[in-house]
Amino acid sequence: MKIALVTNAFPSVSETFIYNHAAGLRAAGLDVTVIAARPSRDGHMFSDFDGLKYDGPIVQAILSGSAGTSLGRLAGHLSGAGARDIALWQRARKLYGLNRRAFRAWLLAMPLAGFDIVHFEYSGLAIAWIDALPLLAGSRLVTSCRGAAEQITPLAVPERAGALRKIFGIVDRVHCVSEDMRTTCLRYGLELDRAFINRPAIDISRFKRSTPYVARTAGPYRLLSTGRLHWKKGVEFALIAVRALVDQGLDVQYEIIGAGHDEEHLRFSADDLRLNDHVVFAGKRSSTEVRAALERCDVYLLPSLSEGLSNAALEAMAMELPVVTTTAGGMAEAITDGVDGIIVPPRAPDRMAAAVSALLADGPRRVAMGRAARGRLEEAFTLERQIRVYLAEYDVLGRSPPRASGSC
Repeated sequence: MKIALVTNAFPSVSETFIYNHAAGLRAAGLDVTVIAARPSRDGHMFSDFDGLKYDGPIVQAILSGSAGTSLGRLAGHLSGAGARDIALWQRARKLYGLNRRAFRAWLLAMPLAGFDIVHFEYSGLAIAWIDALPLLAGSRLVTSCRGAAEQITPLAVPERAGALRKIFGIVDRVHCVSEDMRTTCLRYGLELDRAFINRPAIDISRFKRSTPYVARTAGPYRLLSTGRLHWKKGVEFALIAVRALVDQGLDVQYEIIGAGHDEEHLRFSADDLRLNDHVVFAGKRSSTEVRAALERCDVYLLPSLSEGLSNAALEAMAMELPVVTTTAGGMAEAITDGVDGIIVPPRAPDRMAAAVSALLADGPRRVAMGRAARGRLEEAFTLERQIRVYLAEYDVLGRSPPRASGSC
């Protein structure tokens, strides 16, 4: 079975879950090709990656990068063009006429042609490729729904709601990362029997402690958040919680790993809250460096306002850390409050501070909660389980009748 995974940049240090998806499918014996919408800037950050390796092809989409780069890719592709590319062009002309839309659809479709299954890792990518989808006769189409593209974008860009409805009517299957995400997608016309849930997964052979968790009884206590610096991650509320902890006389250091457009805002907030001696902005780090930071940490914070189901929090749980998370998205599907983590409402820094303070005052509870978190990961969030679900879905799709040309 030939599978194309369509993603943004590959590999990406902020999307190691997609790297693991591709590597896991390859390890299971599938013929996998990654189609990248734009070039990666993170390749060097995988030089120390000690997990399952992806060793398959990475193909850049023709329409990625500058116009000159796209023309170069087109020329390279056309030099080996055959009957399949000619047939794609004929379909594009029949559907759209002899115009720019037909030409663009053809360019988008060419790298995806000939695969049994084309899986878009984000619904936004499926929408970007929407004109190309009717050209992919014989391919079964899957899109993943992971978070902001479904929870936030339709609220800010009303036409996105219509685009989601259209995509949900075109693709064969819709992968949702949580029950909460499926509920969100149902609002935009997703048919229940077209959806499947496959929750995020962690390579627990990589994310495991090299030394036992030690419950420190005195500061400095290390708090940690990891992920893209975006307002939806709610880091400003964690900063307010840290200010409350400092005001209680607790010696805490809060490390923030990640980069993004919200960094300037967060740096200002940390300074305005007089936290410069307590907060470290560590920038983007490799997966191996994140794992080392987790091992140094006492409590992990996930202050998000919006989530599908956080891979970052699952990594912390795998490292036997007590996690304080909000109820955002599907987090309550991963964590049982008071057992393998603590759940607080979003935008409630006082509640987050109280939860952290209680954990820091009770070392044995931190140890027990961390062990329970690891057990929860081993039970329900392993990479092996996730790959089995994908394989079962792909197998059913592979045996289903192919879509007729132009039926989208």
